[in-house]
Amino acid sequence: MQPIPIRARLGGLTLSNVWATAVVTVSIGVTFMFRMSSIDLAYHVRAGEAILATHGAPSIDAFTFSMVGRPWLDQQWGAQVLLALVYRAGGWAAMGFFHGALVGATFWFLWLACRARGASSRLSAALTLGGFAVCFYNAGMRPQTMAYPLFTGTLWILADRRAHPRRLWILPFVMVAWANVHGSFPLGLVLIGLSLVEDRRDHAATKNATLAVGMIGLVATVVGPYGLGVWRYAIGISTNERILGHFQEWAATTIRSPDGAVFFISALAIVAFLARRGTKTQWLTLAWLGSFFLLGLSAARGEVWWGFVFPVIMAGLIVEKPVAPEDARGNIVMNLVMVTALLAFVAVLSPWSRDRVDPSSGATALVSYAPQRMVDAVHRVAPDDAKLFVTLPYASWFEFASPSNPMFVDPRIELFPNDVWDDYFAVAEGHVGWQAIVDRWGADVIVMAPGDVTIVALLEKDPGWRLAYRDTYGTVFVRS
Repeated sequence: MQPIPIRARLGGLTLSNVWATAVVTVSIGVTFMFRMSSIDLAYHVRAGEAILATHGAPSIDAFTFSMVGRPWLDQQWGAQVLLALVYRAGGWAAMGFFHGALVGATFWFLWLACRARGASSRLSAALTLGGFAVCFYNAGMRPQTMAYPLFTGTLWILADRRAHPRRLWILPFVMVAWANVHGSFPLGLVLIGLSLVEDRRDHAATKNATLAVGMIGLVATVVGPYGLGVWRYAIGISTNERILGHFQEWAATTIRSPDGAVFFISALAIVAFLARRGTKTQWLTLAWLGSFFLLGLSAARGEVWWGFVFPVIMAGLIVEKPVAPEDARGNIVMNLVMVTALLAFVAVLSPWSRDRVDPSSGATALVSYAPQRMVDAVHRVAPDDAKLFVTLPYASWFEFASPSNPMFVDPRIELFPNDVWDDYFAVAEGHVGWQAIVDRWGADVIVMAPGDVTIVALLEKDPGWRLAYRDTYGTVFVRS
């Protein structure tokens, strides 16, 4: 039997495959280049372990001493279980790989959605990577990241629904998963709703199926341990004035931040394109772009949804020159070289190659805001059940690394009422009366970051507190 020539074996490696590979590998590789933040990750791993241990989603808080025993609607329980299973499988290196896989899947689906809208593989890759540039600052590893491939997967199915209508019936299952991993699940229904308006405008054959899928998808959102409670959670957190006014990622997007600048540049580029293309833009196109631009404008963490939507809309508007078949295939050898280089780029940055102890923090070098040496110091100077007042950026890591010590507050910002947040900021910022607040709550240990200079200076002078540990990550004080 004659061996198949290598060129014949590689005949399927077209330039289109190279562009698809580039989208996935660039997004994964760039993601691998940066540490995962523990702020909205570590405590989710602990929560997932608790769910696996008790075989049920939590109903009350057991992580803090300010809210212990109070009701807790843990809407992101499904994401927490997945995170705990990944951590069990391979620690923080496996978590880093999972993070990259989620990001890669997200932008692969986005590329497919652009292709479904009629864009070439090259234009789809350019638009998708443009979307990645907008989304990158909000692509850290946390439950919201699990919603990203659900969002772009929904975009792809909807963009291709008229060619493949049967795929629409996947969406109710997507909605079940989405409503149990992150509070952004109503956006899936927004995507279906806008697509339904398109179908009715065009009298498309898919209009009835899109309507049915949307109705079933709405019901699917309440399939889970909290039922209708997931809607109370989603609405409550998006309208909480305290959250919107005090936490940066919920603040309105500003051009003064790097991510805000990229967001506004992308929007201005689209406005310029629409103004110059010489064709009137349909109102529904403006509705797609306008609604998600306003979502990104209203809060920094909303920029990501704009970054997913505008590439797909633009893919249907940009007119391209026809490409010759031989140009579309490209050179087989060059295609192989490019794919090999892209895969090598990802392999070199693999989390397993960088999973070592960071000497400055004592934790893995894959995770930031992980002051393990401070955790160890607390264990040396305080009892296992000591109540800890920990600066918010470190609370998640302390909850993960020291589960027997209850915190005062943690990143579940929607859980705590205004009076608790008032007390937290009064102490963290060193306001008059901070000692009385700490005494009233019975905190045994105070852990602060280097930036908390006012309260640290006050603690150093207060005879009721003793400096127990200091390093580049911050300070630990215990009662004298």
